[in-house]
Amino acid sequence: GGVFWVYALGALGVVFDATTWRQHFFRGHDDDVLSLAVHPTGRWAATGQAGRVPRVCVWDVATGEEVCVIHHEAGDRGIVALAFGPGDGTPDRGAARIVTVSSDNKHTTRVWDWGGVTRAPPRKLCAGVGFNGTPPQIHGAAWSKDADRFVTFGVKHVKRWTPTAGG
Repeated sequence: GGVFWVYALGALGVVFDATTWRQHFFRGHDDDVLSLAVHPTGRWAATGQAGRVPRVCVWDVATGEEVCVIHHEAGDRGIVALAFGPGDGTPDRGAARIVTVSSDNKHTTRVWDWGGVTRAPPRKLCAGVGFNGTPPQIHGAAWSKDADRFVTFGVKHVKRWTPTAGG
């Protein structure tokens, strides 16, 4: 492995290999990418886009291949923050979870099982109000290493979450 930088530019996910000075692209979006996260293993990236019905794409960093698409609700406006949990879907590493934060006035925060190595279809595990206010109020999210909780943070706040199924 070399040194890779993963970033977004317009509607593209970009992987730059600093060893070879080459780059390749993920082209699965049809609107600007607003948020990006890289899985703790470095194997996958997730990008969240703007739009009336936004989506999050999880893709393989090495190949640019789309792993799954997580469709959000009409009116969410965009995905302003997202973060991978530490699991990858294997029994020893735990569930493959990701948190997404929408750009609606409630900054709706959702936890998803995105499938990981199993390639199972993504499913929503829980959702809640992230922060009431004119967007953007939430600027980021981060999971704890044990995957039992995460935080969202932004304008004058940090909020700790403990996800529960169906809640």
